[in-house]
Amino acid sequence: MNSNQEKFAKLWQHITGSCRKVESECMLLLKAAFMETLATEEPNIRPLITLSDRIGKHVEFRYHRHRMLPETVGEWHITNADLEFWADLSFFGGRDYFPELWDWLSSSISGPLHNKRRWQALERYRNGGGIKDDHRKLMSRLLWDLSLWRSDGISFYVQGKRPFGNSCIEGDMIEILGWEHDPEADEYPSGMSERSWDLFDELQFAIIDALALAP
Repeated sequence: MNSNQEKFAKLWQHITGSCRKVESECMLLLKAAFMETLATEEPNIRPLITLSDRIGKHVEFRYHRHRMLPETVGEWHITNADLEFWADLSFFGGRDYFPELWDWLSSSISGPLHNKRRWQALERYRNGGGIKDDHRKLMSRLLWDLSLWRSDGISFYVQGKRPFGNSCIEGDMIEILGWEHDPEADEYPSGMSERSWDLFDELQFAIIDALALAP
């Protein structure tokens, strides 16, 4: 194992140890591709590019009302836990472990990972019949804001850190949806957590439909 591989192994240990993220099958495949990429003195990004096609490959663009999205196919089902794992890996990898290499190393992974998750949300939303009561409950509690700057762009947006009022977004959603859980537990059940974030991702389509259907 060379110095870059050792450094990546320490980064991985930090994510699974200090950050308490759980390795999924998808993330373990990602780890193997990174280790292969870093196997030579001059890293070769080809293993990560090959893996990116397995995560999700753009087929064509599809419309949901007026919004255009890339249809993405691939072997992986991307969970919210995978996104959180990747977010921590990218944060610490870019800041502490590979500050000069990380953008290059991660460039082929971020797009397919997020596009596949977004496409899964659209398919799930459509297959579920569109807007549900849970979507309405969440939409009614979203905190919107408007940027009054008139420079290169304007923004009408949901508060990023506290979309429902508190920084514990997951907890807010579970409370709004009225799902029962153990208040003494340190974490929410994984299935409940994943379902709340699935609904959150579906809001990008439910909001468009709700506005289009409004009298």
